[in-house]
Amino acid sequence: MVEYFVKTVGGISAIATLVSSMYGFICGAYMPISQFSDAVKMLISLLPGTYTLGILRNYYMNGIYDKMAESLPTEAIKQIKDSFDGNLYLFNNNVEIWQMFLIVSVATFVFLTVCLLHVFLRKK
Repeated sequence: MVEYFVKTVGGISAIATLVSSMYGFICGAYMPISQFSDAVKMLISLLPGTYTLGILRNYYMNGIYDKMAESLPTEAIKQIKDSFDGNLYLFNNNVEIWQMFLIVSVATFVFLTVCLLHVFLRKK
């Protein structure tokens, strides 16, 4: 929809950069979600990008968490994971990895369907 208002490639590129930076900040890519207020955490937990980042964080940090588990108690590991967004919560419930994959898959399907409908309806 932005292309209706912005006609140059440079303008669209600038808007895309701005939007992606803002989304990255909001979904926890630049700052841990644990640092935000409870209301902002709730909003962030509704964004599918948050769970994509959660999947990546858990994938890359899993070996480190396993190493820490050798010498630290389980509760300490849980608090570390909570601090660095290794554990994500939706409505105060811990979201498991398989649920993160499900959320991302459903969101991708919905957004892709909306985009395809937009393209097909626009051609008529």
